[in-house]
Amino acid sequence: MPTASLNWRRHWGLAAGIVTGLLFIALQWSSPHVGEPCSRLGEITQERRIGLPARRLMCVATVDGNLVYARPMMPPRTKLASLNEF
Repeated sequence: MPTASLNWRRHWGLAAGIVTGLLFIALQWSSPHVGEPCSRLGEITQERRIGLPARRLMCVATVDGNLVYARPMMPPRTKLASLNEF
C-alpha cells in the first residue's frame, strides 16, 4: 500500500493537468459558435474560446428562414469613443 500512495503523490500534477484540460475542452464544446442553430431570434450569448476573450453572438434569421448564431455588427470606433474608455 505505501507504494500506491507514493505513486499518487508523485503523479498528482499530471492527473490535475489532464482534468483541467478536459474542463477547458468541455467549456469550448458547450459554448455556441458562429453558424450553429439557435432557438430564439435576438437571443444574445457569448462564444468562449480557450486563450481568447469571450465574444458576443446573436441569434439571427437567414434568408432561408433558419435561425443561426452570428456576430452582431458593431459601429466603427471613432477617436472620441476610444478616448472615453479607461
